[in-house]
Amino acid sequence: MSVLFVLAKEGNVYQKLPVIKLLTHDIGTQQENNNFIDFCGRVYENWQDYLKNNTLPNCILCYPENGAYSAENGTVKLE
Repeated sequence: MSVLFVLAKEGNVYQKLPVIKLLTHDIGTQQENNNFIDFCGRVYENWQDYLKNNTLPNCILCYPENGAYSAENGTVKLE
């Protein structure tokens, strides 16, 4: 389990929102998957599901690229 943060901007208001990233293992397919859980407890099957189906109001989001922290030349990659 890990936590990442999404920065939401609506008008002049900024909010930092935690999102839990939970590694799961599917015994049937022997594959590892990441599920995401928002601050209200809603569960998303993957990062794209979170981006598409979250219930945030219409706002601008800033988040780690592909829902995972990574760095390039000492800078965190964001979308």
